[in-house]
Amino acid sequence: MTGMIDEEEEDVDKLLKRKISWKGVLKAILGFILIGGSVFLIQISQRGEEINTTYFMLGIVLMCMASTVMVPVPRKKKEIRHTVSILECEKCGSKRVHDYTDGDFVYKSTGIPCINCDGQYKILRVFSLKLKTKGKSKSK
Repeated sequence: MTGMIDEEEEDVDKLLKRKISWKGVLKAILGFILIGGSVFLIQISQRGEEINTTYFMLGIVLMCMASTVMVPVPRKKKEIRHTVSILECEKCGSKRVHDYTDGDFVYKSTGIPCINCDGQYKILRVFSLKLKTKGKSKSK
């Protein structure tokens, strides 16, 4: 039970430490103005016996714009990736990790001699690794 409380406290601490930008404040103000305008247009569209569809539709459009403006956009985290090729000897099957170079593809013969026998390495797999970053990095 205390584990959940600790996690909630960490979330609250993160929210309190989060910096508030002018862009975020202006987006919120613009969103509230658009919501107010949409409510006003919808209200005046209902005056009288019939509904004025022009004002009503403008109010709905403003409401949609307000909801689009007020949606928080998550920050993109910069990932540092490293691409490697896994080499395998054609004769003995020994494997080796090699940095990816342009032109590497699966089953390509590399011409690199095997360290265990007189065979040559061919590329078995090519993939990208996500590297861990130390500390906090500021993304611009």
